[in-house]
Amino acid sequence: MKPLKNCKLYAILDTGFNDELVLPRSLAARADIRPVDYTSFQMADGRVVDDTLYEGALLINGRRIRVRLSLTAASVGLLG
Repeated sequence: MKPLKNCKLYAILDTGFNDELVLPRSLAARADIRPVDYTSFQMADGRVVDDTLYEGALLINGRRIRVRLSLTAASVGLLG
């Protein structure tokens, strides 16, 4: 994954952070990420959705934090 410098990401912050980031597809395309795993999860209406997982890192206050990434069509991400 190549670094995105000077990149603004608007995201909802989940205060129970557990190393996961949902990244807008528009930013992911610029980062050249590659899949590392696959998962399934159940929606509130009972549907099961398959998803691709990616690996990345965040730099927060000089500290590098490894994260699992999934992608969204939305323009706002989720850090949680």
